[in-house]
Amino acid sequence: MNFEEGKNKASGNSLNIFELLEIEVFPNVKQQIIVTTSDRLELCLSKNLKKAEKKHEWITPFGLLLAVITAFVTAKFQDYGLSAETWETLFKGLGIVSFIWLLFSLKHALYVIKIENIIDEIKTNQKQSTSKNGN
Repeated sequence: MNFEEGKNKASGNSLNIFELLEIEVFPNVKQQIIVTTSDRLELCLSKNLKKAEKKHEWITPFGLLLAVITAFVTAKFQDYGLSAETWETLFKGLGIVSFIWLLFSLKHALYVIKIENIIDEIKTNQKQSTSKNGN
């Protein structure tokens, strides 16, 4: 039923709210329905949750690198169980490893997780599963 038909049907004894308020209605209620199983949904959401958790993994290597840099700036390495040169080499190696770790973890931290992408992934997984079943 369009707007004009609704006006004609309602113009009898009843009050037409559309005429009273001079409102035009343009329905736009197209919706998509996604049918999936709970285990597929759980798998998709847990995968994206792991991605979200990885966004905070940069904190540990950054803190470690900061501590190593502070040690190099403030400390004078001395012989204590190992020679001073060995301690310095260990700290340099630790600094290099933590810097590389920081670079890899920053890659995950800069990844943006969008709700639209998760919905598309659920739709894609559903389409792939129905095409495998031959439906």
